[in-house]
Amino acid sequence: MQDLARAAQADAGTSMRQLARRAQEHGFKIVDTTLNAIAAGTYKSRPTSETIRAIAWLSHVTDDEAFAAAGQPVPGPPFAKELPPDVDHLSPRHRKIVVELLRVLIDDDLRACSSEGTASQASPASDVVDVATSGAATSRTRRAPDRRRAAARGQEPEDRAGDGPA
Repeated sequence: MQDLARAAQADAGTSMRQLARRAQEHGFKIVDTTLNAIAAGTYKSRPTSETIRAIAWLSHVTDDEAFAAAGQPVPGPPFAKELPPDVDHLSPRHRKIVVELLRVLIDDDLRACSSEGTASQASPASDVVDVATSGAATSRTRRAPDRRRAAARGQEPEDRAGDGPA
């Protein structure tokens, strides 16, 4: 990112303040202090997608190149647009579970991106089922050994939960 910010300034032959204004005029949300800090290598935060896209536009590179320079994956479409319409009717408990699940998955993805090329670690996302599931998922888990035993005997497993075929 540092090289891209410096290249944008060198190509434009202007100040970071002017670069920020140009980006703002084209709909980007970025300020000169952010550009200066990135160019100086003193930016302490993780740059937002908006900041990365602004620097990509200013330095005439693709978003993919800018996100790679920032060490971040290119984000997909806004997740909120993919949620089902009734998601707003979830109970507070279920909302908390969903939000926590998303946090774990995001942390897992970030950890995977930062450790690419190193030995893989156990994924905390695999533990989420224990944290975020209701009794239904737990009962399905408990029935799994019964199903395996019945299958080994060549029998149809019993449906103890009463929710249909096993």
